[in-house]
Amino acid sequence: MENALIVDLETTTPGPKPDFRVDSVTQVGWLPLDGDGARWAECMCPLPPFDPIVCHNAMYDVGILWREHHSNCNRIAKARWVGNLDIHDTLALAYAQGKQDLSLKGLGASELGVVTVPYNQRHLIGEEQYLAQDLFLTRDLLKLLLPRNCGTAYDIDRALIPALIDCSYRGYEVDQEGIEYAIIRAEASRYGVELAFEKMTRGTEILHSRRKRTRKSGVDYVEKHGPPSIGSPSQVGRLLDVPDTNKETLMALAASGGDRGILSDLILRWRKAAKALTTYFYPLQGKDKLTGLFNITPNEDMEGGTGTGRLSSERDNMQNQPPAVQRCLRAPEGYLLRRGDYPQIELRCAAEISDDPTMLAALSDPERDLHQETADRLFNGDRQRGKTFNFRELFIAGPAVKDVYPRFYEWAQEHWATVQRTSYSVSPNPFLHRRFIPLLAGDHARRAAVNHPPSSMAVYICKVAMNSLFQDGSLLVNQVHDQIQDYVPEDGDRDLQKKEMSSIMESVMREYLPRGGNA
Repeated sequence: MENALIVDLETTTPGPKPDFRVDSVTQVGWLPLDGDGARWAECMCPLPPFDPIVCHNAMYDVGILWREHHSNCNRIAKARWVGNLDIHDTLALAYAQGKQDLSLKGLGASELGVVTVPYNQRHLIGEEQYLAQDLFLTRDLLKLLLPRNCGTAYDIDRALIPALIDCSYRGYEVDQEGIEYAIIRAEASRYGVELAFEKMTRGTEILHSRRKRTRKSGVDYVEKHGPPSIGSPSQVGRLLDVPDTNKETLMALAASGGDRGILSDLILRWRKAAKALTTYFYPLQGKDKLTGLFNITPNEDMEGGTGTGRLSSERDNMQNQPPAVQRCLRAPEGYLLRRGDYPQIELRCAAEISDDPTMLAALSDPERDLHQETADRLFNGDRQRGKTFNFRELFIAGPAVKDVYPRFYEWAQEHWATVQRTSYSVSPNPFLHRRFIPLLAGDHARRAAVNHPPSSMAVYICKVAMNSLFQDGSLLVNQVHDQIQDYVPEDGDRDLQKKEMSSIMESVMREYLPRGGNA
């Protein structure tokens, strides 16, 4: 890496958390990879040429460079610049290796034995030395961790950073008419449920509050009673005579029937409508666009290495929008939203990893339905129960799985034994993503260990496909579970546009799933 440059930006943010889309740069620092002199400036102008660039949290620093360093370029030129950029990221590198603390402070202490000086004590070493410490830590971490890197997970992640920066700026157009219609429907649903609840509880009074009152004559309690409110967890708990009104408790009551069951069902429906309004619909009123910050790793100040490598997004969460909201999101004028979905990819990865003949035979034949076959064997043909078994019970890997998929069960036992010895789960070749498994978590630890290899493999197959599409010029906008979304010109050949996406996604899947990837 002859011209490698370590870059660190000091910024201020107008919001409660850093956001590279809006934060302002106060200082730019750089250090040649093989140099010993750090430099600082108050703007981007003196920043020397670099290839590659090295950062700790490149999503943030390069995301700002994308915006500021090429402020006079159009979107296409910016996408081309960032797409050709060779990026190294010590945050992503530590994550791929399963490190538990991804912060520079934590990694410096655990990997280098270095204690960093916090901001409020910077006067002890001087401003210049304080600013330079992150640059030198990033340099030393790269030199330490990069030779230890095994597998392709890190290279896939760092190659995807430009695409995710581009996604974070792009977002969806919001159909305000659709949002208003969705709000009307949700408010009507909530109001109807409230009326039904009030009708069923008419004449019923429960304890609203109880406060202690001290008098000369002694202590007594003042109680206030009244009709129950459907929006008060404590009041509906007293109404139903249960200590907790969480979703699981209410669902169990609803299934039991009777008046308590009907009331529980009404409460669940009210909460669903209320959450849709307050969490999704109301915040979108008046917004032209919905965008989100995509993340390859957990935040650097959080514990890392505990995931499968799956992408996440925040402010806003682009990957957790309910169907009613998704129907109100659209491509900008002149474009269409294109979606490509990998079918049952985690099951295909589980079959490939475990070499289970039952799963491989069913998933490699497009005419066969694995969920239906499982349902016919276990649940008298109820396909939904068969699907639930394959996606939930499979990764618990209990006795029921042993009867249906014996080879997968054997693999799960072998893998869990390895994790118990090492405290790490490692995804299969060529990815080798490491996940730390806290063994004291008991059954949850075993499930996390069994789930990690197929889930991580599926995630990285999706990431490779995303990067291939991006390098092919795709205007990526989102990735939801195993689905990739982008924009294509409205006046293009629809059949050709479908073929282009399916060709790239299928070729990637067959590369990594030669036996179970016939979809």
